[in-house]
Formats: sequence, structure tokens, C-alpha cells
Amino acid sequence: MHPHIVFLKKDTPEKLMVIKDGFNWLAFIAPPIWAAYNNLWSVLVALISGLFCLEWLLVVMGFDFNGLMVLYFSVSIIFGWIANDLKMRRLKKEKYTFSSILYGESKDHIIAQFYRNNTSHKSNDSYRVEYL
Repeated sequence: MHPHIVFLKKDTPEKLMVIKDGFNWLAFIAPPIWAAYNNLWSVLVALISGLFCLEWLLVVMGFDFNGLMVLYFSVSIIFGWIANDLKMRRLKKEKYTFSSILYGESKDHIIAQFYRNNTSHKSNDSYRVEYL
């Protein structure tokens, strides 16, 4: 079972966002694409600028292709660990509030568990669920 963090929109509580806590494999595999897909534009610019500057520095210092690959792999590992935190920060800026941490295998299971545990939120077809 994996921990998932549930966020609700302040002014429209029927908007529910579920984020799996932990390492994000998609952000690890392709950090720039993941940042663009999740509309994290400032993160995308910082990531590309940082990689460009670090690569330039390594080339000036005389590192070869292997050194550049180690750099990219290291940045990808770090980005995979902080990716979901970056998504949560964006949600807080968009007026989402933390609701709960639930454990389950899938996001559908988490949503069902959330509505079972919260009597103030009724599960019906009018609720819009967004997956991140």
C-alpha cells in the first residue's frame, strides 16, 4: 500500500486531487517533459537553465560524454524525488487545501476510501476528480 495525499479546492470542495507520495518515475525518466505536462513552467525553465549551465561548466572543465550522463542521471534522480512536492506546491498556489493522507494501491481506491471516511463529502456523479 502506498501513501496518497488528498487535496480539495477551497472554493469548490467537489474538486478532488490525489497525489501519490514518494518517488515519481515519470519525472525521473523525462524531467523536462514531465514538468511541461504538469504546467510547472518555472520549474521547467529552472531545470533547463540549470542543466545547460552545469553541462557548460563540465565541458569547460574537460569532462566527456560520460560525465554529462552522470550529471543528467543525478539531476533526474533528485527530480524524481522532489517532483510530487513540486506538484503539491502548485496545488497550494491554486487554492487547494490539504485534506488527508490515505493508504491504498490505486487512486480509485483512495477516492473511494476518502468518500467513505468523510460524511461531509457525498460521492456522486457531480464530483470531478483530477489525477496527478
